[in-house]
Amino acid sequence: MTNKITIHLASPRGFCAGVDRAIEIVKKTIKKYGSPIYVRHEIVHNKNVVEDLKKQGVIFVEKLDEIKDKDRPVIFSAHGVPKSIPESAKLKKIFFIDATCPLVSKVHREAEQLNKNGFQILRMKGIPAPYPLAIKNKLISKILLKINQLMILISKSFFSYEIFAELKLKKSVEQLINEARKK
Repeated sequence: MTNKITIHLASPRGFCAGVDRAIEIVKKTIKKYGSPIYVRHEIVHNKNVVEDLKKQGVIFVEKLDEIKDKDRPVIFSAHGVPKSIPESAKLKKIFFIDATCPLVSKVHREAEQLNKNGFQILRMKGIPAPYPLAIKNKLISKILLKINQLMILISKSFFSYEIFAELKLKKSVEQLINEARKK
């Protein structure tokens, strides 16, 4: 007796536009400047892509201090970096290319603006990744939780709307953002 399995292949499939963009930036940088090039943090969370890029001459680092040849380009990953990283690279006269996903950058800007408008920023935590760190470090004030204060909830893109719905917020995130924009 043979059990049949039906497999449904999702379409479209692959990487999001921000990840595709970041990978293309790395490949074009290798083509233009040759190897090695440095990438701060894994450009994407995909072992096969990372290993392939290593074979092409990419050296992945977690800190700018790990860069041996300061004359080589450094690319910041699709996940974003704290403001202190590009500032540090400029001080060290390191040529860098920011491959942060435009949508991630938009969330960073929105979070910073909302924080300036008096909102406390709450982060959904889950699978460790660098974007929450980048968002937290981009905010001028510390992230605090205070009762009876306006709050905004942000998360990584892989948290579903249903997770937010379970929180039973008195106002929707969209309502809170619209209120912040009116200030």
